[in-house]
Amino acid sequence: MTGHPSFNAPFEAIEFIRACLKQDDPIKLYTAFNQETSEFWKDRLVRELGEVEAAETLEGAFLENGKITSFPAQETVLHLGGHDPRMHYMQIKLVKIASGWTLESIHICR
Repeated sequence: MTGHPSFNAPFEAIEFIRACLKQDDPIKLYTAFNQETSEFWKDRLVRELGEVEAAETLEGAFLENGKITSFPAQETVLHLGGHDPRMHYMQIKLVKIASGWTLESIHICR
């Protein structure tokens, strides 16, 4: 799947998001999504992710300070983040496919 990287652990997905932010490459980030993101949200998602990274790091917020270390064995969807100001109300959705886990979408929940 061109443009849709797969991940073996949640921290790899977070590292991918961070790399896109550091490289100032939002197109690479949005191309990785399995689900289309509207133009309205694209700039806001990048800005909000950058603010989370600046405040405490993406891992700290979305991986709950190291508590989330692996994908669930019996599930096909993992949601990171959610209705919390710490994560700027964002939810990262990862889905399981044959080759690993992919980035389905990032939504702002408010």
